[in-house]
Amino acid sequence: MELIEQRAKTHGDFALTAERAARLQDMTRVRIDEPPVMRHGREMICVKQARIASGDPYCVEHWEDIAGYASLVAEWLKRRAGKPPLADLSKMTAAEVIEQMRREREDDGA
Repeated sequence: MELIEQRAKTHGDFALTAERAARLQDMTRVRIDEPPVMRHGREMICVKQARIASGDPYCVEHWEDIAGYASLVAEWLKRRAGKPPLADLSKMTAAEVIEQMRREREDDGA
C-alpha cells in the first residue's frame, strides 16, 4: 500500500490518470495501420502526459520518460529510412510479420 500511496503523489489518482491517458491516446491515434513501435511510443507519451496532468508536474522522471520514448521512436524511424513502409502489417499473417522483422534485424546487423 505504501508504494501505491507514494505513486499517487507523483502519478496522480490511478482512475483519473487512466481516463486522461485513454482520452489522449484516442485523440492522438493517427492511423489504423500505425506500426507497433510508433503506437506504443505514442501511447506511453500519453500516459506520461496524463501523469503530469494528474500528479506532480515537477516530477522530472515524467519529462525524461517522454523524451526517452520520443527518442526511441525517432531512432527506430532512422533505422527504417529507405525501407518499405510497414503500412501493410494489418494485411500480413503473424508469420509474415515475424519474417519481415527477422530480415530487418539481419539488415541492421543485429
